Amino acid sequence: HRVQNFSMKSYRYVEAGPMFYLPKPEHMRVQTGRPGHYTFEEMDLDTALECIEIMKAVYDNAYINYQRLLDKGLCMEQARFVLPTGLFSKFYASGSLRDWMNFLVARADSHAQWEIQDPAYQIEDILTKEYPITMAIWKEYGRRMV
Repeated sequence: HRVQNFSMKSYRYVEAGPMFYLPKPEHMRVQTGRPGHYTFEEMDLDTALECIEIMKAVYDNAYINYQRLLDKGLCMEQARFVLPTGLFSKFYASGSLRDWMNFLVARADSHAQWEIQDPAYQIEDILTKEYPITMAIWKEYGRRMV
């Protein structure tokens, strides 16, 4: 990507809420291949549901322990270490229209991870509403890097 500016809510200073990312079963994948040459295949439904339950249990346990640490007086800055990377956080991003279009080329694409495709399509919808003529021309000419 080119340069977007972003600011993320820090759980050093604000207590984290219990909101964690759980993929939809149809987005669970099996990784095969060697480093640098991975391919991903859809996971069977029963295994996907089992994996989601495991993730949910880990998230729930981590959040319970996070609260226990806070209850014991540990500062938020250190208590947050037990929180998994699947914790939702708020962040704000800004960039030029050119930066966002280049972001969409890379991330609103079937080769990108689903977890980034979804917000990329949401960003594309926003840009299309705010800049309808520019986005229509960009799409007409093949959604290329600019």
